[in-house]
Amino acid sequence: MPAGTPQWAIQSWMLLKADLLALLNRQAIALDTGAAALAFSKESPKSIEYAGPFARWTGFVGVSTNQVEVAGQILTQMMSELPSYDLVDQAEILSAWIWTRRQGGAAVRSG
Repeated sequence: MPAGTPQWAIQSWMLLKADLLALLNRQAIALDTGAAALAFSKESPKSIEYAGPFARWTGFVGVSTNQVEVAGQILTQMMSELPSYDLVDQAEILSAWIWTRRQGGAAVRSG
């Protein structure tokens, strides 16, 4: 990317690139790309419009690197702010939170 590209644009591009690589069954490269995207801001996305992909890759990377607890904390914080996200991102955050908790062995209960 050109010098001076905003960090939110770089992170967003990397999250979408990770999604595409995963769809192409290039899991190892997808995880590396997702991890690199998260390195721009470990606790929240640089752009609220990419909260869903950020949550998804937080879960995937956290589970693959045995950092489920850290990923769970980030996703729990995002869950506490759920109404601030659009509906698609809300669904992705909820899905990432449930999947990550299950991968870590936590029970998931409704209401």
